Amino acid sequence: MPSLTAEHVGGRVVIRLNAGVREGRERFTDVLGELLEISDRSLLIRRDDGGEQKIDRADVVAAKPVPPRPVRFSAVAALERVASAHWPAPDSEWIGDWQLRAAAGWTFRANTVLAVGDPGRPLEEAVRYVTDWYGSRGLPPVFSLPLPLSRRLDADLDRLGWVEQLPRTNVMTRELSDWTRPPRADLEPVQIGSAPSVGWLDLVSSRKGGLPQIALSILAGAPKTAFASLYEDGELIAIGRGAVSAGWLGVSLVEVVPEARRRGVATHLFDGLVGWARPLGAERAYLQVVSTNEAATALYHRIGFTDHHEYTYRRLSAA
Repeated sequence: MPSLTAEHVGGRVVIRLNAGVREGRERFTDVLGELLEISDRSLLIRRDDGGEQKIDRADVVAAKPVPPRPVRFSAVAALERVASAHWPAPDSEWIGDWQLRAAAGWTFRANTVLAVGDPGRPLEEAVRYVTDWYGSRGLPPVFSLPLPLSRRLDADLDRLGWVEQLPRTNVMTRELSDWTRPPRADLEPVQIGSAPSVGWLDLVSSRKGGLPQIALSILAGAPKTAFASLYEDGELIAIGRGAVSAGWLGVSLVEVVPEARRRGVATHLFDGLVGWARPLGAERAYLQVVSTNEAATALYHRIGFTDHHEYTYRRLSAA
């Protein structure tokens, strides 16, 4: 019997199957991939080649969870660049490979240094430049560090007195080639707009504690941006934002009003955004979720997202 339970759904597993007897010897085969579903009778696996395979538990010889497949550092760097372009800071400058971003303090993502690659100068000189650049704008200097890609810089900043701003953020991804879901007859179609409605902005404002004017330049700043809205009986019950470039759909600001939660509304909203993004060339999707948000993380695992990497922030200590 496999040593897997429902808690392993969404994780990477290896399943050993009985492949019969050949030349007088028992033969076995292994299936490696993500566990999508588990029941008393079967297991559903998304293999590493992207295909799904349903396995009869009677054929399972052994099963166990395994560590996630390592992500190439180049893939982390490329995705972070895409995500930065999808959440564009109106004030930006490059020093070497580092991107300095400022947006009058609205959101960490738009007001931090994306420290990927080489700044093109000695570290302490680069750090001084960052500190002065943000200081001239009345902003605290903060580094955004994708991990494990920037782990050496993370350690160097720790040594120089920069404090980690917890919790960390998880970046999750999913292929879109197999995204197929039957239409929800009990929910209205998701409305996709090229600009946010007043109600859409009100929901974001309630979540973010207000929306300064500069927020609009970030929200609508990516070249291909969608504002998804879902209504029920004339009332706005869910929103989300999508941006597409380089084959990626970036999903952000998914919000469902409390009275509409636990009904599959968020998944239905994703369906609408994926339907908008695929004709624009999106082959994969990503999202960012704070590591302590267990409910959202569980939802994203259920709809096929897996962990790609994480990032942390480091700010200069008050001392």
